[in-house]
Amino acid sequence: MIPTAKDTSRLGMLIRPNGTQLPITGLQSEGKISVTGVYVEFETTIGAAIAFGYSLEDATPALSEAWDNAAARLQAQPSLAIHFGS
Repeated sequence: MIPTAKDTSRLGMLIRPNGTQLPITGLQSEGKISVTGVYVEFETTIGAAIAFGYSLEDATPALSEAWDNAAARLQAQPSLAIHFGS
């Protein structure tokens, strides 16, 4: 792949569970990221991306740190269990 000017603004790649790569173009406070999809740019949170099975590749140090912190917070949360009547 030949790098383009747009690649210089990329902070990392969000990898869908099916392998599709989506460029991450922004990192805001509280773990929000801007992602360029196939048809539209959108925002989500790092926590939501992790929870839905996405992974991170080729990221800047700041984005990697934010991703690791969000992953640690998710692992520290107790899992939700649904109990039905006995």
